[in-house]
Amino acid sequence: MPPEGGYIIKAIFTGMRISELRGLTWDNVDFQSKVIRVDQRADEYCEIGAPKSRAGVRSIPMAPTVSKISVAWKDQAPDSSIGLVFPNSVGKVQNYSNIYNRVFKPMLVDNGIVDDQGQSKFGIHALRHAAASLFIEQGWNPMEIQTLQTPRRHSKQSLAIPLKAEISRYSP
Repeated sequence: MPPEGGYIIKAIFTGMRISELRGLTWDNVDFQSKVIRVDQRADEYCEIGAPKSRAGVRSIPMAPTVSKISVAWKDQAPDSSIGLVFPNSVGKVQNYSNIYNRVFKPMLVDNGIVDDQGQSKFGIHALRHAAASLFIEQGWNPMEIQTLQTPRRHSKQSLAIPLKAEISRYSP
């Protein structure tokens, strides 16, 4: 599987930020416990550092699909001196704009998810909202997701408002 699929699948099935996926290292992917530990991210300059907030440090359960693609990708991934899961071809942190322009935007265009001018309708962050919708569809209690928000934690409540609106659509 190419790394493109891994980015999209992990983002949708974990709710991880793209910066967290860019900074994810193999030592934080626990195949035994089927958990991904988030304790760092790659910033806009491709520097590895702490997550966006203290709330960003967390453990996320791996769905079977995520575990399966992670095992397959580990054997194919380019070498990285710091153990990145999704390094670029020379083992360094992937640049955000490369992921957007080479992976995400073409996927949207290929699937007709564009406006009248051919521009993509969504940014990569929409994958976190897709994750919340999938969690709800799988029967997770909407209030549990709202308080759980561990995989989608927002340190500022104003950023969580769209998520709360999304959750309320599914609430009884």
